[in-house]
Amino acid sequence: VANGEALPHAWSEAKFDVATSLFGLIFFDNPRQGLLEMMRVLRPGGRIGIGAWGAARETPAFTVIPDAAAELSQQRPSVAAALQQRPKSTRISAQDVEALAHELGLEDVRVHGPVTHTMEVPSADAYWDRFC
Repeated sequence: VANGEALPHAWSEAKFDVATSLFGLIFFDNPRQGLLEMMRVLRPGGRIGIGAWGAARETPAFTVIPDAAAELSQQRPSVAAALQQRPKSTRISAQDVEALAHELGLEDVRVHGPVTHTMEVPSADAYWDRFC
């Protein structure tokens, strides 16, 4: 188990039986390069598992805060500056991940999702506390 960037490491090729990314792929500057690195360190017959939020259109709950911040940033320059500093998310869709996996030659690709869940919160503060 290792935390870190999905960039070439000192790990040798074909070192692992399984490579996983849980909520990482969506933040990679280059998802293709990240997936290639996962493939590089896999032994023949190894497996890759990826868990991620879907694209914004598949995950409307995640647009509430950015949309509100964008509206507020028009009135407050400090909010606009903070928005420029936040990590960018590629937020690729499940279909994009599947297409990329096929393009890179992965076999037996299975995509499950999007999985939906309705979240109910009693207030805007409770919603904010859940994610921030």
